[in-house]
Amino acid sequence: IRALEYPYQLVVVVDGLDEWRNYESFLAELVPIPSPSPLKFILTSRFNYTIERAVDKMPTRKYPLPPASQAIIERYFHQHFLSGHIDWRGREPDDDKIRRLAARADGLLIWAATARLLVTNKFDTRYPHEILDQILSSEEKVVNQKDGPEGQLERLYRDAISTLFPPHVRGILRTFLAATVVLQEALPIGDFAHLSGIPAPVTKEIHQQLAALQTQGNPKTDLVTPATQRFHPSFIKFITSFTTESDDQTFRAISTTEAHYILAKRCLEIVFVELLSSFRGKTCTYRELRGVEPYAVKFWPLHFSSGTPRQQLAPPSCKVGMDLISEEAMHLWATLFLPCIAARFQDSHNSLDGIQKSVLPYKVAVMIGNEDVTTLSYHIQCLEIATRLQPLDIGTWKALGVAYRRLQEQSQSNRDLDEEITAFRHGLEPGPHPDRSTSLNNLANALQDRFERRGAPNDLDEAMSLHREALLLRPAPHPDRSTSLNNLANALRTCFERRGASDDLDAAMTLHREALLLRPAPHPHRSRPLNNLAATLQTRFEHRGDSNDLDEAISLHREALLLWPAPHPDRSASLYNLAAALKIRFSQGGVSNDLDEVISLHREALLLRPEPHSNRSASLNNLANALQTRFEQRGASNDLSEAISFHREALLLRPARHPDRSGSLNNLANALQTRFEQRGVSNDLDEAISLYQEALLLRPEPHPDRSGSLNNLANALKTRFEKRGALNDLDDVISLRREALLLRPAHHPLYSNLLKRLAVALRIRFDQGHLLHDITEAISLYKRLLDCPVQDPNRAWSLKQLRAALREHHTLIGDHQDIVEGTDAEGLALLKFSSELSLRTELAEPNGQFSSSSSSDLSGQSYTSDRAQFVTGTKVPP
Repeated sequence: IRALEYPYQLVVVVDGLDEWRNYESFLAELVPIPSPSPLKFILTSRFNYTIERAVDKMPTRKYPLPPASQAIIERYFHQHFLSGHIDWRGREPDDDKIRRLAARADGLLIWAATARLLVTNKFDTRYPHEILDQILSSEEKVVNQKDGPEGQLERLYRDAISTLFPPHVRGILRTFLAATVVLQEALPIGDFAHLSGIPAPVTKEIHQQLAALQTQGNPKTDLVTPATQRFHPSFIKFITSFTTESDDQTFRAISTTEAHYILAKRCLEIVFVELLSSFRGKTCTYRELRGVEPYAVKFWPLHFSSGTPRQQLAPPSCKVGMDLISEEAMHLWATLFLPCIAARFQDSHNSLDGIQKSVLPYKVAVMIGNEDVTTLSYHIQCLEIATRLQPLDIGTWKALGVAYRRLQEQSQSNRDLDEEITAFRHGLEPGPHPDRSTSLNNLANALQDRFERRGAPNDLDEAMSLHREALLLRPAPHPDRSTSLNNLANALRTCFERRGASDDLDAAMTLHREALLLRPAPHPHRSRPLNNLAATLQTRFEHRGDSNDLDEAISLHREALLLWPAPHPDRSASLYNLAAALKIRFSQGGVSNDLDEVISLHREALLLRPEPHSNRSASLNNLANALQTRFEQRGASNDLSEAISFHREALLLRPARHPDRSGSLNNLANALQTRFEQRGVSNDLDEAISLYQEALLLRPEPHPDRSGSLNNLANALKTRFEKRGALNDLDDVISLRREALLLRPAHHPLYSNLLKRLAVALRIRFDQGHLLHDITEAISLYKRLLDCPVQDPNRAWSLKQLRAALREHHTLIGDHQDIVEGTDAEGLALLKFSSELSLRTELAEPNGQFSSSSSSDLSGQSYTSDRAQFVTGTKVPP
């Protein structure tokens, strides 16, 4: 698509994403698409927590889709009812009737579409105006309005079914609908009748009448399609979760398990009673199958495994149970099944000779394999059958667990992950089986995956317990002991990050050290434990501050980097890990060689991440930050210019809605403001302010970095005010400072700085306009600073400023008793000073003015307060 060189993005619209069976795997593929991309996706979906979590990982913008307006739905009815395609026999609906009908839709366009389909149903013997009148009369205001739009839709569906189908057909209708809910592929009406056991004429009648509720596909086709391909999801939800209290069995909720059981029963009878018995003693090939027979051969394992418990060998009241199927019949089925699912199995029947019936489904599953995603579901279905034939065979359960792991890696489905865990639980060998440690490891890893996805602490606790047991079963010199040590250490580190218990971090450290000892040079996998131990040491340094931990982490990162020479795919991540550790050490001790090496490492990492590498923007950002730090240390203008260039490129790779765009905007603005302070070029300052403003828009409350953005923008505007004197800049500074202060609690380490900066801005504006409210607010801020700890330098500063401010306030109003009361001894001393000031004022010149030195206490104070660096560079995970 890039090669087409279009001047615009191609737009892919995905409507009804929640209706996709495998939407999780589709969303997982969108996450790593680099930005900027030549594609833009527009996704629509009903609310779904899984979709929300996946979308939050991407640069997206969410828009709530409101209900359709009354006017829109009225136009919809006008378009379809008055276009000349309906024979109203002179009874066309007038505007009032259309308005009433649109009001019944209550914003749901699907209600309007369903009503339109009912009115235009060619199989209904009533006239269109009669159908329309009945819809209106059944939906009059006697209905319970508390039900809302969904209640309206439910009533429409219920009334439609009651009208379309006479009572003697409704019981059969429920069987029909249940079969379509779990149907796997479209079938001709006759074949569907054979599969469902419904007489063909009744099947055809029901199929035709349901066209009145069909919103997808061709309503005129003679194919019965799966419900998801024919009906709106709201109708499927209606028939599978009836909440209506009714004696009519038609409105009893359809269970998908029950529906699978119905088709499993019929498939078993079709395959093993009707089909194979007719070929007894003869050869039957896949090409000879007719009618519904291919469907039954291919899908009976799916319906059986989905419709019966794992311990059950036959559906209740079924004429054929798996325990009654002969060896010959099972072999015949296998030779038909394999060619059904893939052409590569056309000549595979000879390899099944001599295999017992109880082992055959497992053997078929092995032949299918779990690598081809197009046949993975059949592999799983055969293993599900195998667990029913051999429920105590641990190898089958383990194979099923591995298959579900492979499936959930593709689907990202929580249900598939749950199935993986269930299968691995069944696959645990009793001790002291030699493979028990592997089974424990599989189950523990699956539980840890579920913890990371859902956050249930029980899953993490159980995973650690299983990893501990696996480790005990792998004493040195077991070849997999290092793996178990690493797995348990990672789980403990995760536990530390969630709960903060230092013992967990120390235990993880010990385990990583032992794992490293078990992989001495030149072990091919030594780099992994080196990296893991280094990361854990770095974590401990961040919590305890022991420089020995950081030095050792750097040493280990150096060794790991040597083991990943170019073009190893992990070298760029290893370069980042070492650079990050060195940057921390530089910030602690300020050794210039460390910073030079950081820059060198980031340069190499950038070369290994050419466009369109997904992490290129992160590498650009890291290198730019390091160069800017060196400029601040040494003052070489080339470093600052290069940093700005890299920040610009990083910003281009983070377009609107990219989650890291606000960080890039802020970083580039910081660099430009630094250059303005060095060279005084006003364009740099103006651009910095513009970038800060955009970054602030991308950090709405309660974004954790909003306060930092407010502060940065205020600092830049204050600088511009000092250069140009525009009062609107100063007004904006005060507004921004006020909001930043509101976002910080009183115990925040920057709280006193924010108080001081706001007070300074207010005092400057007071000096410009001598407005009472500015000096009053400034005095209240000085007083709040008096509540800070004695060792806080801003407290002593506030005492000095308060004295001058009280003079100004007294000049304007003559009273400030209420401002200083309630303070400590120093505040009382100020109160005494204010009394003296009153006396001195009476002895002053008649105009009551002090000399300009009354504000001299503020001269030399830092109006150009130190600009905080809020850099939010993206880190590449180890």
